Amino acid sequence: MLVACAAPTVEESSSDSVETVDDETEMAEEPEAEEEMAETTVIKIGLLAPLTGGQAADGEEMVRGAELAIEELNEEGGVAGYTFELVVGDTQDQSPDAVVSAIESITSDDDVMAMMTGYASTTNFEIELMAEMSMPYLISANSAQTAEIISEDPDKYGTVWSLVPSFDAYETELPRLMKVWAEDGQIELKNRKVAIVPSDNPYSATISDGLI
Repeated sequence: MLVACAAPTVEESSSDSVETVDDETEMAEEPEAEEEMAETTVIKIGLLAPLTGGQAADGEEMVRGAELAIEELNEEGGVAGYTFELVVGDTQDQSPDAVVSAIESITSDDDVMAMMTGYASTTNFEIELMAEMSMPYLISANSAQTAEIISEDPDKYGTVWSLVPSFDAYETELPRLMKVWAEDGQIELKNRKVAIVPSDNPYSATISDGLI
């Protein structure tokens, strides 16, 4: 009876102890592996938007829309195992210096994998910078200006995507619509004189030239 109740030998005890330590080590390493995996599955998306200056209201809407889309995607588990995070750059008055500064601020984060904007500048010149960086760029600005830049060398701009279709009537359709509305009695035109007050930038010039 006494022999059956004897304690394990030193060799047996040591083996059991090592096995216990190994199990605990593996358990301790698992959270670190999970944390590392979580870090590598987050994709950051840059957003160029005017957060200050005269177009700040537009910029706020751009941010809200992007945040809402990312929130919805992440709540559904992301895409293909990836979740998303927004990084915003303020284009201020859309001047070249302000836009370049915003781009540099965003791309200083190596985890930014794509860029988008409602509009960043009045000329879409930043398309050139995105192409040079091979940065996926989704732009919703004036499609005519985007097409004018890309058409010269389409292969150069493989990472640039216009989110709006080409629509030349954007520059010419208003007079026709006003005539239709007047004929339908929806509006009353006292005369058919129109004053066009363009701004000194290519975006405005494209529209005003189309209306003249």
